[in-house]
Amino acid sequence: MTKTFPNSIPVESLYYGIAVYEKGKILFANEAAARILGHDSVDSLIEKPSNHIIHRDPGIKSRKVKYGDERSFSLSEESWVRIDGKMIEVEVVTCLVEYQGNDVTQIMFSDITDRKRTERDLKASEERYRILFDNVPIPIAITNSEGEFIIANNRIVETSGYTTTELQSINADTLYADPDTRIKILEKLELDGYLRDYEAVLRRKDGSRYIALIDEDILVLGGEIVNLATIRDITRQRVAD
Repeated sequence: MTKTFPNSIPVESLYYGIAVYEKGKILFANEAAARILGHDSVDSLIEKPSNHIIHRDPGIKSRKVKYGDERSFSLSEESWVRIDGKMIEVEVVTCLVEYQGNDVTQIMFSDITDRKRTERDLKASEERYRILFDNVPIPIAITNSEGEFIIANNRIVETSGYTTTELQSINADTLYADPDTRIKILEKLELDGYLRDYEAVLRRKDGSRYIALIDEDILVLGGEIVNLATIRDITRQRVAD
């Protein structure tokens, strides 16, 4: 027979765990709760002290969300310990409900260990990419189809004289001594799909000019068509010539 709780929800069909406890003792749990916590059956949870099963980190802060006039629930991400000693990360919703005529605490939780690991791996990968990107010895920038800067490395900042924040507020046209040069570059990009060793005169924030070779490619980033440009200052070489 399918259990329902509360409001006739078929809890055994839910993928996330549900447990109810009062005065520190578990009164109800569904099969998903037992599975997530590593127990063979729900029976091994019932009447057990909740703090023996749910090991919360006291330093974790939860976020309260109000609904209705009086009720509220809290959302949090916590570290729990399964019965086999394995640490898992869970997303938890906690609220007060009425159960068998009494006000009790209900928690709904899901195992997000894999998701959090993926997020950490992605963040680490992004950090490694950013370190490499910022330390490449040539200026690199990505702009959208309107010429707005999406990202630029430290060498662009050093070469152009604009800060990262300032680059976010200007158009790529601003870096060219002759704005028409940018138009010619875009026309060539549209025709060939890429640009190699295109010589142009660029302008720094202080108004000084320098000669550069520009490589540019059209890429798709996050579903958006963007331009990836690299710039090599060849002013000294041209002056020597």
